[in-house]
Amino acid sequence: MLKFQYLWVDRYCIDQLDEEDKYHRIQQMGIIYANAVATIIAAAGDDPEYGLPGVNGTLRKLQPQVRIRGHLLASTLPHPNVSVNRSTWNTRAWTFQESIPSKRRILFTDDQVLFECNSMHCTESQSSILEELHDKYDKSRFKVDALCSALKWKTPTLDPSHIIHFLAEFSKKELSYPADAINAMRGIFQMFSKSAIPVYHLEGVPLLPVKPYGSLKKYSFFKGLSWYHQESWKLPSRVFVLVLGRVGWMLRR
Repeated sequence: MLKFQYLWVDRYCIDQLDEEDKYHRIQQMGIIYANAVATIIAAAGDDPEYGLPGVNGTLRKLQPQVRIRGHLLASTLPHPNVSVNRSTWNTRAWTFQESIPSKRRILFTDDQVLFECNSMHCTESQSSILEELHDKYDKSRFKVDALCSALKWKTPTLDPSHIIHFLAEFSKKELSYPADAINAMRGIFQMFSKSAIPVYHLEGVPLLPVKPYGSLKKYSFFKGLSWYHQESWKLPSRVFVLVLGRVGWMLRR
């Protein structure tokens, strides 16, 4: 119905039994998402068998409502950010890189369909003139409405230090195999390496450029180790053990 010719699905487009093909495709994930017309995000259910709510018989959650004296009273739907944050999709490390490089995101939740790009966001339940929601008409309005956004992070600016925010967020995600940590972040690392002021990494530790930026770029390995969380929460230490363990091994060499 969207009239797109191609559909990319990781589960089927990457040969999980061919290690060489799998490695090659993982290196391209950032490019794949960045060049997609839109990314469909299944922010509902715990596995692929759940389906997309509202499509092919997969039901959505009922919206509480009651009719009193000829008036229909209906409960508001959950905040888009709440719906996405509570989803299994949001807890998985491998899906973290799906939405960030993407230009447009179509999110299916148990309540409604959401649309977000880097300049606007809208919900299925709210009837609005889409052009008026775009920041090309009023950039300040988009900033004010950012609290209504379902996604905390979108495509980052060119500031190299922003990679620290993504590393902090990624460290909270769940991985079935700790050894996959760097591969699960590879799309985001690739995105930062191609920015105007590129940021590279060494086994997951960002090599941050030293200011002021000039024609001769200097990078600091230890600056990439000095980031910290601004809020307190329980961190999955396996990610840090993996990264720092490799770093320690390289330093001993």
